[in-house]
Amino acid sequence: MPLPVILAVDGHEQSLSDIERELDDRYSRSYRVVTVTTADDATVALEGFAEAGEDVAVALVSLTLDLTEATELFRRVRSLHPHAQRGLIIESVAEAEASPAITDRERRFDDFGRAGGTQPA
Repeated sequence: MPLPVILAVDGHEQSLSDIERELDDRYSRSYRVVTVTTADDATVALEGFAEAGEDVAVALVSLTLDLTEATELFRRVRSLHPHAQRGLIIESVAEAEASPAITDRERRFDDFGRAGGTQPA
């Protein structure tokens, strides 16, 4: 039986490489770590896992993705793998301070969650 999957999606290849290394170091005995750089690639992977009957345990999505893409990706995770945990990958405080756009996206994503799934403005 294949190991359950941890899927991580981050648009920055260097960050994704660091995330993959950290997840592999900690979880590779119990999970198969899969990383991709786009929401489209993640969707293809999620569909493939579902078709193959593979469990996705966790889907981690970075705020480096467009907010709409991240939101839709979480919907696909819930639809295809309803028991999978979902989480956001956020930058460190120093990186977020250097990038006000990230902070704005975090606020809008948080507002989206509290609004019960309505599309953020």
